[in-house]
Amino acid sequence: MNEIRKIQGPAQQALLGSGRIPGLDLIRGLAILLVIARHANGPFFGGAGIVGVVMFFALSGFLITGILEKDIVRHGRILYGRFYLHRVFRLIPALLFLLLVFTLVEGCFNLTDSRDMVFRSIVVAMTYVANIPRIGDCAPSLEHLWTLAVEEQFYLFWPLFITLAIKRGVCLQAIFSISLIIMACLTATIVIAWPLVGRVYSLPPSWSVSMVIGGAAFLYKDCLFRILKAGLPIYGSLSLLVLLALSLVPGAKGQAWFYLIGGPIVACMTVILIFWALKDRRLPFLLRPLAALGIISYAAYLWNYPLKIWLSAMHVTGDTYIVPIFTILMATASWFLVESPMRRLRLKIDANRDRANLASM
Repeated sequence: MNEIRKIQGPAQQALLGSGRIPGLDLIRGLAILLVIARHANGPFFGGAGIVGVVMFFALSGFLITGILEKDIVRHGRILYGRFYLHRVFRLIPALLFLLLVFTLVEGCFNLTDSRDMVFRSIVVAMTYVANIPRIGDCAPSLEHLWTLAVEEQFYLFWPLFITLAIKRGVCLQAIFSISLIIMACLTATIVIAWPLVGRVYSLPPSWSVSMVIGGAAFLYKDCLFRILKAGLPIYGSLSLLVLLALSLVPGAKGQAWFYLIGGPIVACMTVILIFWALKDRRLPFLLRPLAALGIISYAAYLWNYPLKIWLSAMHVTGDTYIVPIFTILMATASWFLVESPMRRLRLKIDANRDRANLASM
């Protein structure tokens, strides 16, 4: 357990047990804003969708690894049942809300001529296989769920991987090895798909290394804090410029370098933004709307692409402006009607379980 003591430090309490951190919501808001911008004006924001998704992946890797490490420190192991139950409470209710509307829209109105794929699409969405060729074929309005599939597949093996790495004191070696394996798989898929590089866009290896980078940043957060601390405002500002520049790359989806270099760069820039958010908790008034968008970012991601597809099928004019508005409206409804109540229920279940554990001691 020496490795656990080595990777813990002052930053631990700065992150865990502190509720919502406005700066992290700000990062989520920026990420979903880039995704929305890509769907609204694709040619101009050629890389924005990828940048936004990779930012989500890196932040997810950072926070999920924190939860896993917290379990190992407190209990000597990961509480898998609670971990995956929390994932279910966080992800499934909002997804079910979307799938209910999807069933009504496609089943009753057949907007994208996908009525015969409704049941298959629901199964694909609920089993998180939308990124698997052929197996993950679904209605056009749910194709964006490949990102959720990549993330949940990653978290099937990451908890066990981290547990073994920490307990055996080989975190650095393990992270380097898994990163090398992922990048080797990515390179192989690009070579196989060449020159149609865009075919690897949704495959598991394409962006998974960003979650590894986020996880590694958490495990060595105190060391990174010491390195970056003095210049975080400067590094953070430069990171924002790099992310913006990569968001403007035309045809990023079809360029091999964007997968091999661009993705890891976005993940590293996101890590710097995370540390900046943790160091300075103050949020300027003008940025609060973006942080509010970050709170509903998961639902916004779920709804943005289907709304774009459905409104395009209806030949609605001005969808560049209408889709973002509808996205925010549906995401807000999802937050208040589904996500927030389920979060309160999860917290109540956790509190009851903790009381029961204390009573049995």
